[in-house]
Amino acid sequence: MKKLISLAIIVAFAVLLTLAAVENTGRIAIFLPSQRIDFSINFAIISLIVTLFLITVIFKIFKVSGQVPQKIRFYFEKRRQLNALKAHQEMFSAFVMSDSHLADKALEKMLKSGDCADVVRAMHALVAIQHKQYELAQKSLSLISKTKNDLSETLQVLEAQIAIAQSNPIQALELIQHLSSKTKKLTVIRRIKLDAFLSTERWEEALRIAKENQIIETLSETEYHTLLKKIYIGLFKEQNSVDAINRLVAQIIKEHCSAHGLVNDLALYLLATGWVDQAKKLIEANLTLALSNQVLLTYQKIAQAEPKSCLDFTENLVEKNSTNILLLHIAAEIYEQQQLWGKAIVTYEQLYKAQPSPSLAHQLTRLYENANKPEIAQQWKQKFQQQLSLSKMTL
Repeated sequence: MKKLISLAIIVAFAVLLTLAAVENTGRIAIFLPSQRIDFSINFAIISLIVTLFLITVIFKIFKVSGQVPQKIRFYFEKRRQLNALKAHQEMFSAFVMSDSHLADKALEKMLKSGDCADVVRAMHALVAIQHKQYELAQKSLSLISKTKNDLSETLQVLEAQIAIAQSNPIQALELIQHLSSKTKKLTVIRRIKLDAFLSTERWEEALRIAKENQIIETLSETEYHTLLKKIYIGLFKEQNSVDAINRLVAQIIKEHCSAHGLVNDLALYLLATGWVDQAKKLIEANLTLALSNQVLLTYQKIAQAEPKSCLDFTENLVEKNSTNILLLHIAAEIYEQQQLWGKAIVTYEQLYKAQPSPSLAHQLTRLYENANKPEIAQQWKQKFQQQLSLSKMTL
């Protein structure tokens, strides 16, 4: 509507101007030293209007031409930003997918764009670390400006990770030593410290960090038990007295008694290094909570070495778990070693009833002979022959 009114006003003005020009017969004279110029008032008005229009157009052209360089710069800047954004997206994808080839291409694009070069190189170093290309990661980090900024601590953490990977734990600890207290609480820093303490055999400090929830949450149960096993074996190696070993065993029983795999592995180590009583304490504490065939097999080795000291505990365990075949085997072997023939015979007969086999029949034959009962021994000998024949037929 506004445009329509404006157009009507212009048309009206043009009509009025035309009518005025028809009736206007006036002239304008310009006197020069040797000449005189005459022209009508209408021509003068039209010339003035045209001149003003031309001046306006010229000023507009000058104004627009002054903005051309700025628009050209804006175009190229926008193009650079789009390329940088695309390169950032590629670098992010490379980081998520651990694609080192894509990371190299993204690095090249981002450096060409000149956009956040330090951040780009840091991301490239991180991808290289993921691929265990530590020299390439170091090269990327070395090109980053060393001036202190928001990226400084991040770079120190990356350098510490590389130092740990290259078996240089002392350097890793030095790098994270001057980090802010807030940064030191991060899980990645706790893990770097843990790895450094393990590499330098600082077992007490490693154990303290390993017990933190931050570390426990990042590891599976198997990984965590493997970590604790390494630390406790290192601590066992450092101990020089029976009291120190006993204190460490008591600590393990208190904190990890229900962990069958860990307790079993530590007991096997103690058994192999001659600490039989301490291995026995560990295993018995674990078996008191719950039976595990893996742990029972280790206890069987301990019982073979120390049958007398294992007798009472084994009997108590059998009373509570009278159907466990492996436990009955252990009890029968202890009775036999202690020459408790009556108990040994009863236990072996219980085993034979549950799982008849030639070896058990032969064992009972020998036990009855040792107990001076030749008639019963002869009966078991016949059973042994029968079981042996059945086994051959099965084969």
